[in-house]
Amino acid sequence: MAAVRPGGGDPAPPPGSVEALKALGNAAFTAGRFDEAIEHYSLALDGAPTSHVLYSNRAAAYLARRLPGDALNAISDANHAIRLDETYAKAYHRKVCVHARVLGSGMWSGSDAEVMSQRSTFPLLCVAGLRFDPNWRI
Repeated sequence: MAAVRPGGGDPAPPPGSVEALKALGNAAFTAGRFDEAIEHYSLALDGAPTSHVLYSNRAAAYLARRLPGDALNAISDANHAIRLDETYAKAYHRKVCVHARVLGSGMWSGSDAEVMSQRSTFPLLCVAGLRFDPNWRI
């Protein structure tokens, strides 16, 4: 018999499944444990390498963690999510947030220089995100 989520409803996903790993990643992200969230999303991606949502979620965790090189990792994951589903507005949002953070900070690490080299695409990202979700906000 499958485990049931507290309060009833759909059965809880099996431990170690992509759904369970994603849920653990989401919980870690919400709690501000970004290293843990990145690890769970990475493990989930091993089982679902074409999940644009998992790449976008991991991009958000890199963006929130703010370690050197995380901007480049976030951009890479957002780009991968967009390649998998070019209509997924959240992936564009992740890219815009990285650009805004790097450009707005006036400070970036050497690895963030690659993000800076893409700064001319910033307005295009905003337009693309709005095209797929007119209610989208930066």
